[in-house]
Amino acid sequence: MAKIKSISISEARPRLTHLVDNVAKGGEPCFIIANSEIKAVLLGIDDYNTLRERLEDLEDTIDILKAELEGEPTMAFEEHLEKMKAGKKVRVPD
Repeated sequence: MAKIKSISISEARPRLTHLVDNVAKGGEPCFIIANSEIKAVLLGIDDYNTLRERLEDLEDTIDILKAELEGEPTMAFEEHLEKMKAGKKVRVPD
């Protein structure tokens, strides 16, 4: 993983518009430092949304794996979609 640049909050304050424009256009995120600690991360909305989607996908995967380990019935997503499109009542197989 590439090292993320960092900037002190006092340096970031007068350059905030430039920093925001940079990450919004796909530039690298940066850590905001205050009192020698990372306090925040500045990243573009596209990167943020991508991270959120990945996290949700991982959480879904964990839920599916837990269900399979516990022997709960599951259904392939594609099968679920087909049944929904056909207007059938969706029932998870036993």
